[in-house]
Amino acid sequence: MVAEHVLMSSVIPWFPVPAVAVRGVAVELPSLLALAGGLLALAMARRGARRAGLSPRHAVDALAVVMLSALLFGRLAEVVYYPDQLLKDGRLLLPWRGGYASLGVFLGAAVALVLLSRLCARSLRWRYLDVLVPAALLGGAVVRLGCFLGHHHAGRLTTLPLAVAYPGGARFDLGLCEALLLLAIVAGSAIGASRWRARPGRGAVVMVTAYAVGRFVIELLRGTDLELIGRRSDARYLGLTLVQYATVVIAALGLARLWRQRRRDARPG
Repeated sequence: MVAEHVLMSSVIPWFPVPAVAVRGVAVELPSLLALAGGLLALAMARRGARRAGLSPRHAVDALAVVMLSALLFGRLAEVVYYPDQLLKDGRLLLPWRGGYASLGVFLGAAVALVLLSRLCARSLRWRYLDVLVPAALLGGAVVRLGCFLGHHHAGRLTTLPLAVAYPGGARFDLGLCEALLLLAIVAGSAIGASRWRARPGRGAVVMVTAYAVGRFVIELLRGTDLELIGRRSDARYLGLTLVQYATVVIAALGLARLWRQRRRDARPG
């Protein structure tokens, strides 16, 4: 019992997060952080576009479209897990009626980016991406901090200090893990910005590829026994989640893009 107490005291304690009163209405703190993350991303995109000599309005509008598309697809993918409930209540599709599936978020963002790229001059596409990607990732870090505060994503049982003392045992908190990953990528991009500026798009591709690899690793920490604490464990297909397959595709596309850029840079003249 003493050893168990020492182990539990070395992890992040379980803490309830009270609702915040906004004009007399109780709002959950994770929801406020999600809103703050979106606003921060838009503000950062505006500032980044101005510094890069691009149109702040176009950058903000583009990121807003990407975010809305990601939310729409993310919510749709989430309710697909419960088709019987959707048939009973179509309002489940509304953004405020539940969570968002990462796989749908990836797809929604990709669809929006592909469509928007066709409206933008080829010479400017990658320059805008260098502005939008770090802004989106920083906003995503704030959103994931909200997930951490709400204890939304429990992982595997562990005794490492990064764990949270969930009821029934300390577990990795995937919201915290992803928030730290995103913050590390954004910080790294700021350090390497001067090197990547000479090649438009390289910074954005490196960041997205790094996120895909990191997210794949984080998925390895996802719990397979969450039914023990009254939650649902994600399905595995050949040992991997659907998100892991998506991140493999994203990482492969990113590495292929970087390899092509490297080959072009190596050509004489």
